[in-house]
Amino acid sequence: LIVKEIFDGETRRGWAVDGSPADCVKLAVSVICPERPQLVVSGINGGQNAGINVLYSGTVAAAIEGAFFGITSIAVSLEYDEHAQFERAAYLARNVIQQILSKKGPESQLFNLNIPTAALKHPKDIRIVPMSVTPWIEEYEERIGPNGRPYYWASGEFEIPDDENETDLAALAEGHVTLTALDFDLTKRAMLDEMRTWKLSLDDLEIYSPTE
Repeated sequence: LIVKEIFDGETRRGWAVDGSPADCVKLAVSVICPERPQLVVSGINGGQNAGINVLYSGTVAAAIEGAFFGITSIAVSLEYDEHAQFERAAYLARNVIQQILSKKGPESQLFNLNIPTAALKHPKDIRIVPMSVTPWIEEYEERIGPNGRPYYWASGEFEIPDDENETDLAALAEGHVTLTALDFDLTKRAMLDEMRTWKLSLDDLEIYSPTE
């Protein structure tokens, strides 16, 4: 992992890590920070990390890494806009994070904060909502590149069901800032009891021999 100290003129801004967002947190907590951080804020990401995108998000992964270390961690994402107002979003996010820290208990927690563009101009309330698990409607348009090779242009979208009123996607579509408490344990524990009755075994496998 390549690490570089970053300056803005004479002002030291911090460190840049040539790695994934999660790598940044790992290295910061384990090596770079002289003291253990009390808070990890990941982002602000340019583009919302809501719905099932939470499962793929590097921004959320960095916050999860902080939670692994037992540090309260918050992923922050702003709806994509070509002229995104990150400074305004940071002002809003800082205010929300201060409120979170004043109200949460002593245990470390993991949060996902999403800010729609509309909230930067006309702030509404903050909605405490679960992540939507509505599937993305996948559509791919085949195109030909300048070199004659085919490529695919992803053009899918979310369709929010009419009865889905209290999720992050629905609230964001209405212009609300959303806050979701996350957990990094993805185990479906109710299924484990059934799986233990399956009596899976490797006893009858032949020794693997690669073919020539």
